[in-house]
Amino acid sequence: VDFASNDYLGLAQAPRLRAAVADALARGVAVGSGGSRLLRGNDPEHEALEAEAAAFFGCESTLWFSAGYAGNVALIATLPQREDLVIYDELIHASVHEGLRLTRARTAMAAHNDADA
Repeated sequence: VDFASNDYLGLAQAPRLRAAVADALARGVAVGSGGSRLLRGNDPEHEALEAEAAAFFGCESTLWFSAGYAGNVALIATLPQREDLVIYDELIHASVHEGLRLTRARTAMAAHNDADA
């Protein structure tokens, strides 16, 4: 178990992942940080991943983010509406704090792990 890196799922050396990367390179998929989807547009790989995920989860569509931080910010900033109240633990992740800063919903902080708060 690797607790010293972000490879906590052990995918860095996974043979299936290596094969998928080699296949993508052989198809001419771009390598590197060419820019975000917002700036550079979708690639067929983005749409194929989202279509496969939608089929797997049995939903109409999916949207993948480049990182969990960005996903949390987007979800928390947009899902709660103006008439909602979000009560959150004071020790939530920084990404959720950022989403709450951007949301139109009312928010209230509760003491960490204190259901009575």
